Amino acid sequence: MNKREYIFGALATIFFLMLLMYAVTASSFTMMLHLLLLLTGCVLSVLMTNESAKSNSSLGVKLYFACVAPLTVFFSIVFFWHLGDHSSIDQKGFTTLYVVITSTFLMIACGITAVILALRRKPAHQKNVRGWSIAATAIAVILLVIFVYNAGITLAAGAVGNEQLCALTFHPTTFSSYLFSADAHYQCAIQVGIKMDDDSICEGIASRDHRNACYRGIIAQRDDFHLCFAGETYDVGERCLSQFSKWEPEILSILQTPKHPDIVYAIKALPYLGIFYDQSQQEIYIPLLKKIVREGNTDAQGEALEILLTWAAQDSFDKEKEILREQILPIVEDQPELQGYKDRIRLRMNAQVLHSSPQP
Repeated sequence: MNKREYIFGALATIFFLMLLMYAVTASSFTMMLHLLLLLTGCVLSVLMTNESAKSNSSLGVKLYFACVAPLTVFFSIVFFWHLGDHSSIDQKGFTTLYVVITSTFLMIACGITAVILALRRKPAHQKNVRGWSIAATAIAVILLVIFVYNAGITLAAGAVGNEQLCALTFHPTTFSSYLFSADAHYQCAIQVGIKMDDDSICEGIASRDHRNACYRGIIAQRDDFHLCFAGETYDVGERCLSQFSKWEPEILSILQTPKHPDIVYAIKALPYLGIFYDQSQQEIYIPLLKKIVREGNTDAQGEALEILLTWAAQDSFDKEKEILREQILPIVEDQPELQGYKDRIRLRMNAQVLHSSPQP
């Protein structure tokens, strides 16, 4: 090996070690490494392409290497940045944008320099750089495949509408990175569920936060409040809380028809419209709930009574008893199917406040 090859080998080793540190750190040191990587990468690109330009290879091979060598070097910088987790120094993605822009700019600048060298340098040795071109291409392709792997699985799962493919994503549990997060399979399922507009996919997601995120996406597409209460377990606050006011006209319309097929969903929405603390809302919806108790089906009656009983309990104990006696008990008195609620109401009405006696 000549002196130039030793220098190239040393630079390549230093460059690779810096890439590893670049991936595992997230501090001001990382940004210093970025600048050093750009400088070292540029030197490496020029050295490689200069040697290529002086070879006896064909002009096409030289030009190809002049393009692929800077591409591989600077794409590796972007790749290793994403291989780590730099969220602590990546405010709103601006640091990532900076990394991509600076790497792209240097890649183009070094690529132009390499092309000029390939066009102007005269052959000075017998080395064939075809092998270098193949190696650089292989490295670039491998890095690219890894870079887009999870995104590709997500796209494929969405294209065929099969969330089971999401299990193929790489989702490590011992570390996290921009490319490979522990919740990658959940994120994939969310995208498939939203694309297919299939809430059953959302319900199959084990993580509550990701399940709610999936429902939020479908709810936004359908503009449908029913899904706020879908599934065996649901978190309305996470899915829909900020949107109920938008749906209030529809909810009010449903509540005015006690036999409406969606009446139960509309009743469940009332706590999120402020019925327990907003007097104006109570004036609108309490009469409708009483009508539902009188005329609705059993499920609707039960949901309406639960809200009425909770509403009554907002007042003082004596006032609650008065509401139960004068407003709620009369509407359930003649309905045998509501016997359980009648017993609850009477038990509450007969309850007494216990006062502690003074200690002797």
